[in-house]
Amino acid sequence: LIDQALARAPAEPTLLSIKCMVTLKLGQLDEAGRYIKQAIAISPHDFRLHNFHGQVLAAYGNLPKNALAERAFGQAISLNPAFFEAWYNLGHIQLLSSKPHEAIQSFEQAARIDPRNGGLQFQLAKTYYLMREFAPAVEAMKRAATCGMDPTLVNLWRSLVLRAEGKTDEADAIEQVELEKSVDPSDMLKLLTDFGHAETHVGHLDRAVHWLRKAIAMDPTDAHLYCDLAAAHKFTADDRDLIGRMEGLLTSVGHTVRRPLEFALGKAYTDLAEYDLSFCHYKAGNDLVRSLIPYDAEAQEVRIGRIIERYSAERLADLAAGSDSDLPILIVGTMRSGTTLTEQIISSHSAVAGAGEMDFWVRIGPSLTDTYDADMAAKLASAYLDLMRQHSKSARRITDKMPLNFLHLGAIHAVFPNAKIVHCRRHPIDACLSIYFQNFDDSQAFKWDLDSLVAFYEQYQRVMAHWRAVLPPGTLYELQYEALVEDFEGESRKLMDFLGLDWEPGQLEFYKHDSTVFTPSNWQVRQPIYKTSKERWRRYEKHLGPLLDLLKYAPD
Repeated sequence: LIDQALARAPAEPTLLSIKCMVTLKLGQLDEAGRYIKQAIAISPHDFRLHNFHGQVLAAYGNLPKNALAERAFGQAISLNPAFFEAWYNLGHIQLLSSKPHEAIQSFEQAARIDPRNGGLQFQLAKTYYLMREFAPAVEAMKRAATCGMDPTLVNLWRSLVLRAEGKTDEADAIEQVELEKSVDPSDMLKLLTDFGHAETHVGHLDRAVHWLRKAIAMDPTDAHLYCDLAAAHKFTADDRDLIGRMEGLLTSVGHTVRRPLEFALGKAYTDLAEYDLSFCHYKAGNDLVRSLIPYDAEAQEVRIGRIIERYSAERLADLAAGSDSDLPILIVGTMRSGTTLTEQIISSHSAVAGAGEMDFWVRIGPSLTDTYDADMAAKLASAYLDLMRQHSKSARRITDKMPLNFLHLGAIHAVFPNAKIVHCRRHPIDACLSIYFQNFDDSQAFKWDLDSLVAFYEQYQRVMAHWRAVLPPGTLYELQYEALVEDFEGESRKLMDFLGLDWEPGQLEFYKHDSTVFTPSNWQVRQPIYKTSKERWRRYEKHLGPLLDLLKYAPD
């Protein structure tokens, strides 16, 4: 019927947007995107169309599309600041992109427009919980209940807050009562899964496993649940039946589900010290993605060459500063090089707050051109500091641990010449192997085979050698992961001295720091410092092939 209408009025944006939403519901995302772009081209000032566009982009479920979705929702809001749905959608996509502080701002703005929306208040409560802000979480839950949200749902989330506050008996009593109530099975399954995700992020791993095992008992055929469990659970010989069920599901699921399941099985067999079988599953997961996503190593080499040319020592010295603030601490390196651990150590200091992985420079850095001037520098500095201050109004220093900021150190230093940069280094094969073992976002096109990983790592080494040569002394600190785990106190003291902060004894117990971790390192940073990750690559040596060429970069 829509097609018949479009045949009569092919340039009608409302019809095109309806066609977009129908194809979106059918899972035809590229088609949906084509229709909504046509509608926007005809009616670029229709805020609803930009909101629809954001929903299409969000449906892809990956970080690059999430960033575009965030921009689309922002465009809808700029056209109509009173548009509740766009504010709500913006908050939701920011939360999915591991930006809880930004999500809170968007949800609060939506609440000013429609304070009686129970679903919104419930989202606020969940987000405050993830941020470890329990009082506002409870208040938002109360508002959700008065606005008509299911009281069982609200009470069970309240039990999580009580448990986090140490009120275990109260939490147990609520859970016992509420879980016995008659709830739609699909709603209960989603609730248990949400609890598992939330508890994994905040570091309550035993509780995460508790909820996820309940979910698996409800639906043992849902492969995603086993993948979620693998993120929080260390498998033992007692889990053989569970792993067998995971293996059995491989033949009955589609490509998109098989991929995370292969990575989960790789992790399970690593836990059991069956390394050949582990590598086999990791390779299978990577191969599924590599068959769809190519990597252009030559283009990356050209890109790095342009960065080096743009930020020569002479030009870097001439660029206008944007701010003399020393608030930012940038933590960079390859993924899986110890950036999350380093952030936890630094942010456990009483004067420091951790902002997680901010995408500011990843978005801004590539667009900076020869038009850079003092006015642009000041605007960039102001925008970045405003984002950082969303994480803490009072901290003396705030960390940004986006690993790939190593590509943008020239721009960062130009804007913030007093900012400190910590470069996390790890044995090259351990770092690359750990990247290979993660089911990262599709945008990391280099990571899905060993040859591409080597090409990426070579260019990373090339650009870091350039920054060492051109950044002024006292700007860049090199932190070697292996040295840190061998002499944790000594190395962390030297790190804090570089940052101009007194070392505090509490930093030895960084793993007790009450914070939310959204990266794959959430398991490791909840443990005391451990040495088992050193030279992990030797367990898989016979499978590594081209990665062995990177031994030339290994620390002495």
